[in-house]
Amino acid sequence: FPCSDLASVLSQAEFMYKAKPKLPKQFEVIDKERIPYAVQVSPGELAKGTIRVKPQVGKEQGSGNDVEIKREELVPWLLEALGRK
Repeated sequence: FPCSDLASVLSQAEFMYKAKPKLPKQFEVIDKERIPYAVQVSPGELAKGTIRVKPQVGKEQGSGNDVEIKREELVPWLLEALGRK
């Protein structure tokens, strides 16, 4: 994917600047800021070369709708999900 695509996605990314932010606090910020997708990387996913993307549909719709994708597919996936491709 072109660097311009990566720059486009990252320019709209939100980061939590705490050294060790707690997961509930992170999702609280996601809900408050109405961020459509959370990207999460666990040690196991890192070892497999994958990333977990969690569409933020709200607490009332529940969870379990996350997608595990290859790291190199993240930017194209996000661009498509955000309606930019």
